[in-house]
Amino acid sequence: MDRKKLKHLIHERKKTNQIEDSYDSQIPFCQLKVSLDKARKDGTLNIFRIKTLTKLRNNYEYEYSDHIRLKPYFEAEHPVMWQGIVSHITTPNAKTKPVGDILIDKVEFDGGQTGIFQAGRPIDYHLWLSLERIKMVSIPPLDGKHKISIGDVIQGISSVTSYGRGKYGLGTTFITGLGVPARFTAKNEHIPHVELISNYDRGDDWVLEVKNNPTLVEKIGESILTPTINLKEYAELRGHVDVRYQPARYDKYFERLVTDKAPEKNYDLLDADEHYYAGSIVGMKPVWNGQDYELDYKLKNIWLINGHKFGALVSAGQSVRLPRNYILPKESPEGSQIKFKALPDQTNKELLSNFSEVEIYNYHASEKMPTDQDALLGYFLLENQRYDFNARPYVMKYLAWLDEEKLDPTRVQTVINFMIHNRQLLAEGQLNNKIALAPSLAYEIGDRKYYDVELVLDLSNVISETELNSKLQVLEQVDQPAPAKPDVETKVEKPEEAETSKVDEESKAENPETKPSEPEASKPSNQEMRSVNDLKSDLGNEQIFIGEKDIIEVADSKGQIQISQANAKEIPLPTYKKLLKYIMRTYVNMKAVMPESDVLKKLRLQGYPVQELHLTGQDLSDIAKQNIPKIGLWFKDGDIWRFSAETFFSLVSYFKDHRNEFAKQVAVAKAKETKAMHLAELAKEEQAKQAEAAVEAVKPEIKPSPAPVKKTKPVITVSKKAIMKTATEAKQVRIITAAGTYLADEWHSLAQAQAELAKLVYRTNPSFIPAHEEFTGKEVLLAPAFVQLIEEV
Repeated sequence: MDRKKLKHLIHERKKTNQIEDSYDSQIPFCQLKVSLDKARKDGTLNIFRIKTLTKLRNNYEYEYSDHIRLKPYFEAEHPVMWQGIVSHITTPNAKTKPVGDILIDKVEFDGGQTGIFQAGRPIDYHLWLSLERIKMVSIPPLDGKHKISIGDVIQGISSVTSYGRGKYGLGTTFITGLGVPARFTAKNEHIPHVELISNYDRGDDWVLEVKNNPTLVEKIGESILTPTINLKEYAELRGHVDVRYQPARYDKYFERLVTDKAPEKNYDLLDADEHYYAGSIVGMKPVWNGQDYELDYKLKNIWLINGHKFGALVSAGQSVRLPRNYILPKESPEGSQIKFKALPDQTNKELLSNFSEVEIYNYHASEKMPTDQDALLGYFLLENQRYDFNARPYVMKYLAWLDEEKLDPTRVQTVINFMIHNRQLLAEGQLNNKIALAPSLAYEIGDRKYYDVELVLDLSNVISETELNSKLQVLEQVDQPAPAKPDVETKVEKPEEAETSKVDEESKAENPETKPSEPEASKPSNQEMRSVNDLKSDLGNEQIFIGEKDIIEVADSKGQIQISQANAKEIPLPTYKKLLKYIMRTYVNMKAVMPESDVLKKLRLQGYPVQELHLTGQDLSDIAKQNIPKIGLWFKDGDIWRFSAETFFSLVSYFKDHRNEFAKQVAVAKAKETKAMHLAELAKEEQAKQAEAAVEAVKPEIKPSPAPVKKTKPVITVSKKAIMKTATEAKQVRIITAAGTYLADEWHSLAQAQAELAKLVYRTNPSFIPAHEEFTGKEVLLAPAFVQLIEEV
């Protein structure tokens, strides 16, 4: 081999061995082992570009690419920083394409990092950048020329534009970097540098030469060299970079791309894995979820966090639902920042859900805001003008805090007066002829008390005294055992015995040693006794139910009896009747009692599925009997069930504790309803099939004669003469169309037909010509557009 050629090959191999690839990113770096100046001139960087070119360009054609990850930048009007590999340059066409385009593969972007993006998040498999959208190349010197080769890394900052339906691309663009990425250590330094080298020796292997427009350089100046560029300010400037083309030495993209293989991955707006995100808070409002309040934070510009920096904008704005312990003690959360961990929503892949590890920062607590979270929630509910039953406790707590701190007393009284005017609150002085169902839930502001209207009952709606007396008369007629009848009769004639018993008791008190006689000791055994269970049973016979705990408390408060056990027969019959009457009057007339409609409505307003399960007052009574027998009162007043406040709150607690069970019942009921509807549809279809089968079964019995029917035309033709004979002496107009001939019903001359037809043709509303078939006499309506010929007959 020639010595000169061998020396050249050895030298080229040495240069090739100086290259080490780093695949931490989609875009590799050239690790230099020589100085940067030498690598620029001896072809090291150029060989690296050529060597890695085939690895970096796309090899497959993708059917659809909407660049969905640019959507947040378009919606937020935020510029995007990007980088990629120059894969192809299209040349202009004088007829259809005055300016060329750059095809960029392996496109990545980053939130704010300048220079080479070590691990940029992919935007898409490729992007097209029109050269007419490149305003300037912000690489010094601004008046110099910059060559671009296939395989070069290109970086820029662009606005995002929308085209087609749901597609996004690069708009006004400033090129911020060109060339080969290189990692090297400068002289007298120990830390390696990473730079994008643009002014290396490409030889004659370049396809595009760009130069800044002098007019734009004069207008924009040196500001394009700053890290932040205001694209809106320069988007309206006319002009773009000057370009010069040179034919490429590589195959074109449409020649080399493989079209028979689908892409291995698809870039969605959000990654499927769990990531950290951050955004700016622009608003917040409390939202009732059926059980408690949550905070609906409205966020702006949500960024994917890549390590300790923003990686990419993933949403221009979204609402995040958080528990109310994340409430901020400031008048407005606007301006605060939030960081959280989240996953894509299962139904809408462009939204975030499953939030965790939430942190809110960059805010200062206001001294004019309460520290109590309930009162703080009341402030935001009041700001959102929420005065409903669920919001009222928090609003009133905030108003109480304002009153205690002596802040804005005018507002406190104005809000209270507003709720009183709208029949949401009642002041303590307005409780005439009314009973508060839950006095412990009264709102205290200063020395004043207020009650929710929903928890106040008007006594005029309670059972009347007449109905009560009629029930008591029935209860007085309790069937007595046979031995008890003489006692009842003799009780009327025993006042003397009662007096003697008192005297005996006094004598016993004076003479303690005196022993009672045997008959006197046996007296209590002759008196009929009743128990608490008997009282509950007798009340239950009248559809009145009261907990044994309430009965015992009432009996003890009256001081009449001391009951140790509910089933112990310790209540004498006279006392028993008095106690029965007292309970009836106290718990029916004086205790607050709600009709079943109110109870069902209140349960429904609190989110319990009473309507979905079609519950009635009888169902509520059954639930109360089985689950809350110790406290409360409920009874049937005619056809209406009524419930005391204790029973109502016990029912609320029961529904709350068994919410999941009721949810399952609702699901089962819906499934049964769906199944019933499906069965009904199947039944209808089966009936329709049976009806069709019945019709088909009957059809063979009908014996039509098809041949005579088909040969009726000669008979019909005779009607022509009949019609012509019955026609008047006036002239007729014949209308000829492609379908046949017709005689007009309202036209009697050719001139009239011509005039009327001209009117019909120019009408905007559909119009028709009334006529009849010439030979059959069948009446028809003809569209003017189908008329071919008109003649007078």
